[in-house]
Amino acid sequence: MKNIIIEELDKFKTPISITISENDSDIKVNIHSNYNVVGNIVLEKESENEYTIIDASIDDDFKGKGIYQKSLIKLIYLKPKIRINSVFRSESAERSWTLMLKNLPTDIGFSKKRYPGEGTTLFTIYKK
Repeated sequence: MKNIIIEELDKFKTPISITISENDSDIKVNIHSNYNVVGNIVLEKESENEYTIIDASIDDDFKGKGIYQKSLIKLIYLKPKIRINSVFRSESAERSWTLMLKNLPTDIGFSKKRYPGEGTTLFTIYKK
């Protein structure tokens, strides 16, 4: 388990950090503020370096601050061969990811694929 500080901003009044735990089938990212878990991301292993987000949440007080995106980017930097997939069926989730993709660092790549027959969109982010 690794504990990594991802943000130290006055607006939070406390560092935001993530704890990453990994086993053979998944990766769990817990997001902390002042030693309290304020969010999490669970990624299921699909193949050697391919993972799909199967669950994610963040407390309302921490939404809209880029913490989810920064947590995923930090995970990519720690595991540079990883490819992170996310599949959406809701318009609001797809909008959130579309906005997030506009603010990625230049060394992070992405792909987006629509499956109209299924009504889903697959997003993938990775280290270039």
